[in-house]
Amino acid sequence: MTYDYVHPNKAGQLFMTERWYRAILQNLNDRNSPTLKSKQIAVSKSSSSATLSWAKAKDNYGIQCYILIVDGKVVAKTGPDNEHYTLHGLSWGRNYKIGIVAQDWSGNTSKEVFKMVQLKK
Repeated sequence: MTYDYVHPNKAGQLFMTERWYRAILQNLNDRNSPTLKSKQIAVSKSSSSATLSWAKAKDNYGIQCYILIVDGKVVAKTGPDNEHYTLHGLSWGRNYKIGIVAQDWSGNTSKEVFKMVQLKK
């Protein structure tokens, strides 16, 4: 099924297509958005930073990343197994709307879960 013991020939390509087609097709047709539980953002803060922690999102095919949004702007993305992030360079005494969105491998996103955070000493 290969022409040089590494690369598939036509028969090898057909074999791989038949073997993986259904799995790939299922993922391409994934229309289910991940779910991220609201009100489960924990925040520990200092005068110029905030560390966020949240519960793992659920999805039928798995989470690709978490997107962090501060005051309506995307500021960071984390990996699928990283349910915490520290935001640096925040101003003391200011209110921030901090949101988290889970994204799956098909690009579907959860509803934004957000928390208002005020930094103070």
